[in-house]
Formats: sequence, structure tokens, C-alpha cells
Amino acid sequence: MPLTGPMDDPQVEEKYPGSKAYTVCQSGAFMSGVFATVTGGLVTFIGQSALRKRLPWGSNSAMVISIVVAAGSGWVVAYTRSRECQQKWYKIRSAHEEKLKLLAKEDSGRYSIPIHSLFMS
Repeated sequence: MPLTGPMDDPQVEEKYPGSKAYTVCQSGAFMSGVFATVTGGLVTFIGQSALRKRLPWGSNSAMVISIVVAAGSGWVVAYTRSRECQQKWYKIRSAHEEKLKLLAKEDSGRYSIPIHSLFMS
């Protein structure tokens, strides 16, 4: 059974167009950040372990360096992917607003009474 939440509400999607696509994109961005954190930390630690005899620092420093690289790589990936999601959502929202403006202009032209005809009798 898929998870549901407030973003699955049709009123939310109507009020904030593209919100469901945005949440899916953000979820993927954060999972990519987690994957980059784990991968960055492991690759750095394994690389330092393989080069242990050639590196001037000890195992405690290697662990700290691995943690810093893991956190930095995870942040960079999550940040860039999150910005991409924001840009996509802005495009969806802008397109929706343009569509609403065109519909409003089309509707106003169809049913409106010219103001000058109200005062001319």
C-alpha cells in the first residue's frame, strides 16, 4: 500500500500546482544525498586504509577526514538536487499561472459588458 499524506489531497494540488512532483523530486534528492554520504565516507575510508602506510596521519585522523568528506559530499549532492527540484517547481507554477491568466483573459472578454455602454443611454 503506498504512503499517502497531505500532498495527495486534490485541494493541495489545486492550490499548489506541481506539489506532488516536487515532493517526489525532493524525496529523491534527499535519498541521493544519503547515498552520497554513505558512499563518500566509505570510499574515503577504504582509500585511506589502502594507503595507510603512505599517509602521514593515523587512523583517528583518517576517520575524521572520512566523516568530513562524507558530510560534505552528501550536502553538495542534496543541495544541488534540491535546487533542481525547486527550479522545476517554479517552472510548473509559472506555467500554471500563465495558463490561469490566459483563461481569465479569455473569460473576461467573452462575458464582460463594455463600461462605456453602461453610461451611454
